[in-house]
Amino acid sequence: MATPREGLESMDVQERTAAVRALGEVGDWSDFQRLVAMATTDKSPSVRLTAAAVAGDLVVKAPRTKKQREEILAAIRMVDPGTNPPLMLVLAAVRDAAGLQRLGLLLRDPRSDVRMAAATALRRMANLDQAGVELAPHVKAWLTGGRHPVDALSELIRLTGECGWPNLEDAIRTAAGKGRAAAEAASLALEWLEARRDPTSWAGMWMTTDEDQPVDWLFIEDREVWDATGRLGQLGVEDGIGTVPGRSALRRVWATRTSIEGTMEAITCDGRTMWRHKGPQLTRVVDELFPLLKALPVVASGLAAWMKDLEGLGAMRARATALWQCGQLQEADKAITTLLHGEKKPNPHVLWLRANVLRELGDHAGSRAALQVALDTGPKKAVWRDEAEEMLRALPE
Repeated sequence: MATPREGLESMDVQERTAAVRALGEVGDWSDFQRLVAMATTDKSPSVRLTAAAVAGDLVVKAPRTKKQREEILAAIRMVDPGTNPPLMLVLAAVRDAAGLQRLGLLLRDPRSDVRMAAATALRRMANLDQAGVELAPHVKAWLTGGRHPVDALSELIRLTGECGWPNLEDAIRTAAGKGRAAAEAASLALEWLEARRDPTSWAGMWMTTDEDQPVDWLFIEDREVWDATGRLGQLGVEDGIGTVPGRSALRRVWATRTSIEGTMEAITCDGRTMWRHKGPQLTRVVDELFPLLKALPVVASGLAAWMKDLEGLGAMRARATALWQCGQLQEADKAITTLLHGEKKPNPHVLWLRANVLRELGDHAGSRAALQVALDTGPKKAVWRDEAEEMLRALPE
């Protein structure tokens, strides 16, 4: 079977396209020049577009050396950006004065697709460098320089709002006067920047995961901040930047999340991006934080309150779990009763929850009955089975 690099030589368009995609998984810096060449000279439009996308992904996988950044710039200077605008995304890896100067020029290109590609590269650069403070002076100069078309100004305004860069409001207002699209973008960006200054707008659950496991998270309510270690202290906010004991600066941003279309609100801190979780997303939060919730009743109580109006078995079950973990046993029992009402075949997981709640309420007979049915009808590999069997043995007759 041909390797991805061997597949690049295929005469079949589909095989070449597949080989380029595969190279995105196994390729390294040595493949960059080859990908640029394919993105500009291959006869197939699909191969050219795929090669451009893979080249852009490849060069931002890891920080580039000065020599490599120079090679990226040299390669791009040899290409007419209109030939394949997505290829300009490689400039996201050239985060220095030369790279930003090139992006600034491309944002003034007479072709709109080139301008939008440059704006996308700049946004990717900002997402990779989550603080983004060194980009802000360049963006400010472009906003106020009067040399960029209105669509590019609109993208720059949106990016400024998304990144939460402080002290750029005057620059945004200057650019807003260049056209309707810029004015609309400015209205939203200024609204976002203002909201960041209000500590109450930071309330919520913010989390980053890796392979569905929580890596870091913050729970914020009534200006109090909690994480896996417990209560950190009170949130302070100045110029849209949050502070809390034990953490570096908290920055509110809107960023692109992998596999999700569009941007999402997040907090960046210590090099991590913690995404706002709300509505049905809180169901997963309860499941992922379950081992910690008993020791963090304030967090469990807050999650339960935010889930009060959610519908669906999963969400209602998660809310009942949070109520149980924070010690609101009567409310948990009511929630579980609602879940079981009218069910001919009660959900075994819900019965497992009921057994725990009834046990803590002192109803050992009811707990035993619920446990028995849960074990009889539940999956043999249910995550709670071993604990349920042990609890059944320990319950008094």
